[in-house]
Amino acid sequence: MATSSAVPRYVEIAVNLGDPMFRGEYHGKKKHEDDLEQVIHRAEQAGVAAQVITAGTLAELPSVLQLTGLRPSFFCTAGCHPTHSTDMENFDGGPQAYVSQLQQMIQAHKRIVAVGECGLDYDRLHFAPKDVQRRCFERQLQMATEVRLPLFLHSRAAHRDFVDILQPYLHSLRHSDEAVHSDSPGSVGVVHSFTGTAEELKELLDLGLYIGVNGCSLKTQENLEVVKQIPLHRIMLETGAWSYVTLDAPWSLL
Repeated sequence: MATSSAVPRYVEIAVNLGDPMFRGEYHGKKKHEDDLEQVIHRAEQAGVAAQVITAGTLAELPSVLQLTGLRPSFFCTAGCHPTHSTDMENFDGGPQAYVSQLQQMIQAHKRIVAVGECGLDYDRLHFAPKDVQRRCFERQLQMATEVRLPLFLHSRAAHRDFVDILQPYLHSLRHSDEAVHSDSPGSVGVVHSFTGTAEELKELLDLGLYIGVNGCSLKTQENLEVVKQIPLHRIMLETGAWSYVTLDAPWSLL
């Protein structure tokens, strides 16, 4: 019996193509020639059919939008990463001016397909304290209810606060007409790079969220046991396209 040689097709939901390393720059120093096009070509050859480029600040969004023009299958997110929450807090004109500009960009560009990366990161409080992160997260949730886009979410060592802030917005965010599975009531968003416990996973699934799996999700045997519990139709794949992904994923190279 003949076997199929077709390459599986994937959608990469979190790729950091805006990083200067794809232009050959590392820590501000030129190390090699721009090889972004080669990187994209290798991904396509490996079966990556579409990519979502992450934009973690308002400042980097224009350059990320420019990258989406490289391929019809390229899209992006737009938001303020929790470790950049102070950017929003200290923005010229205030936090609301930051959100207003972000919303205008989202409404003007159809390649933006999700609000984020937004959420909480209590592992890196040296970048932004908890209260600032929480305010930044909630402002973006309020905006998301207006622009009607799914969420690209980040949660690190902050599960309880993360859920408590997100939950009141779920009804407004839910797109009930897009529900495909009976246990996935509408398109709300994805918690990317999930590293939580089995109990945290269950709570996120019960909220109707998808789960993003990357190298960070597969570091330990405990991580693997948790990932096994994610229903296949609720998994989204990501690598970030970082050069050190294999160091993050000793159990399974993405």
